[in-house]
Amino acid sequence: MSNDIAADELIDEAPEGAARLAAECQAPASALEAEDEAAYAARPLPYVAPAALLEGLARLWGYPKNGNFVSAELARMRQDVGLREYEDALHGLEDAFCAYEKSTETVVGAHLSQLDYTRLFIGSFKMYAPPYASYYLDGADQIFGPTAVAVEDLYALFGLEIKSDEHDMPDHIRYLLVFMAILARAFERTGSRDMALAYEDFKQEFLDSWGAAFSERVHTYTEYAFYPALVDFTLASV
Repeated sequence: MSNDIAADELIDEAPEGAARLAAECQAPASALEAEDEAAYAARPLPYVAPAALLEGLARLWGYPKNGNFVSAELARMRQDVGLREYEDALHGLEDAFCAYEKSTETVVGAHLSQLDYTRLFIGSFKMYAPPYASYYLDGADQIFGPTAVAVEDLYALFGLEIKSDEHDMPDHIRYLLVFMAILARAFERTGSRDMALAYEDFKQEFLDSWGAAFSERVHTYTEYAFYPALVDFTLASV
């Protein structure tokens, strides 16, 4: 299977050398370098979200291809026996998505969710809630700043690259979730403590560090319920 990272073609192969991958993971490199072996060994086993949940969330953070795309993905996730504990939350997301259908706002030639996504995360004139880690972490509202380069280098370290037909930057939230899904899948298959710690380190450095600021912008700049509900669920569940 290809080692391309894409929200619509996720990797399900466990990366080789779990201990090496965790040791070389650059997230956060400074913290790992500062720890001695005893401190590293004393770290408790962290929570790792189900890979299937992370894969589904990554798809939901992509551009909604049509009005049925999001509904179909949420239905698929609800039917996954491994995600039963999230069923109520997924029902809530479905209800929030249905609010688009009840809106009096109209848009010609597109679904209202596409318009909302574009307003928030792409922007014709202004991107109101950039879904990129660099924007929040690198100062001066940068896009494709040092954080994006660090993430891209980390993907390469793991032998991964973004598909050539994908056009988002490597620190887009959906690619971060895809990478976390790779680590989670490897942990599920191997039980590797190192892989679980790599997951936690990556999440803290490249998602938790800007998630609250991103969430605030999503809540502020849309009148619809779906993407605020999605960002809340994402940050709470992963």
